[in-house]
Amino acid sequence: MFAAYQVSPAWAQTETVIDIDASGTGTCVVKNNGSVWCVGGNEYGQLGDGATIDRALLTQVKGLPKSKAISVGDAHACAIDQRSRVWCWGRNQQGQLGRGNLIPSTKPVLVAITGRAVSIAAGFDHTCVVLSKGKIACWGGNSHGQLGDGTRIQRKKPVLVRTKEKATQTETGRWYSCATFRSGVVQCWGRNFGGQLGNQPVLADGYNGPDELLPVPVTDIGSAASVHLGRGTCVLLRDASVRCWGYYWTEIAREVGEPAYVLWPSRVEGLGQVLRITSSNGIGDATCALERSGTVKCWGDDSSPLVTPGVGQDNFFEDPLPPTDISLPGAAVLIASGKDHACAYLASNELWCWGTNWYGQLGVPADQELTQYEPMRLAIP
Repeated sequence: MFAAYQVSPAWAQTETVIDIDASGTGTCVVKNNGSVWCVGGNEYGQLGDGATIDRALLTQVKGLPKSKAISVGDAHACAIDQRSRVWCWGRNQQGQLGRGNLIPSTKPVLVAITGRAVSIAAGFDHTCVVLSKGKIACWGGNSHGQLGDGTRIQRKKPVLVRTKEKATQTETGRWYSCATFRSGVVQCWGRNFGGQLGNQPVLADGYNGPDELLPVPVTDIGSAASVHLGRGTCVLLRDASVRCWGYYWTEIAREVGEPAYVLWPSRVEGLGQVLRITSSNGIGDATCALERSGTVKCWGDDSSPLVTPGVGQDNFFEDPLPPTDISLPGAAVLIASGKDHACAYLASNELWCWGTNWYGQLGVPADQELTQYEPMRLAIP
């Protein structure tokens, strides 16, 4: 999800899709009529259609009130409805559905939060939400302190993150979390593999910093609009530029031939004014940005199917690539990326996706096309 601050698009459009998110196995969209539709893997009921059958066509989530926002985790999803309530469905082995138990659900269940939800983020095994007064509540797995309550105790119901700042947006990753605050500050907490918390720790073994059970401020980034997590961390700043750190492909990687663990936020060069960013953590790590012009650019490990489609997919860890245009048939207004696939919603009311199709998440049966390096159109009902 994204913070309230955005650069205004350079065009006007009537949107059928108002929000989009992706996971390791699928994609979900929110339409302007409030309905939510999902496609892809469904082993744990994460498509919310009452079944556990993978779908190669967008399928409507059942029993969900009209909604305005969606976030998709590793095998669960959560939505904010038009009354600002939170609903979750799918896998629940760590309590990430917030229903007070470890029972999965193939249909949405209501989460008991105190206040109205503003921003929602479903992660690997936990979920966080920003409430209307700026507080953050999280629930689910907490083995690395990713709930930010000062403990490592699993929580099956929401608990408040211990910070005095007022948040506008939150994001969850694999065992860590971050939030953007009204002041433009970013704080992160949880696992610190590769320095992705951005607090410049001394890495104990060259890779791992200590877990942080409470939020710590990210240093030297400027004023942030939103934060986005993959294996590393990136922020979209209010001046429409992007900075990244942690396990992240930079120019350093070109020299050493492997990903660099960057402790200080580094500016990403080669981008115009950026509206949105989204990061993946899959076969190869990649990040994509939506520019104000409607252009989508992706960069990172060339083994990722998100980066320069069709180039380098057999050269794992050999040639990190700079931001490169993705070939789309028109201007994009929304983007999302999962573990190894990405989607762009265009101003022409078309949804185009590329990457792996192991679960049918590109809109074709998985046995027909396992990887698609060029964007292909996914039909919107």
